[in-house]
Amino acid sequence: HLVRLRHCAMYLLRNNTTLFWTDIANLYGGRDHSTAIHGYRKVQSALRGYDPALKQIYEELEQAVMAEYVRKKTKFEQSEIIQQ
Repeated sequence: HLVRLRHCAMYLLRNNTTLFWTDIANLYGGRDHSTAIHGYRKVQSALRGYDPALKQIYEELEQAVMAEYVRKKTKFEQSEIIQQ
């Protein structure tokens, strides 16, 4: 299950940052860039409907990441208002 989460995280990083494959792989224990590409492709296939279980894992992880982003963005914006 951990491998699937790692693949999903690699997919999210690649699609939402400007990180290169080698950078993403290094974030996960210095793995080879081909590992990051493989993980990305696995999730890409899942999202096309080939692996419903992995698709569900990805969607849950994406929702959690976005919720945290919104929470931190809101907190930052509130602190900006207070400072003004």
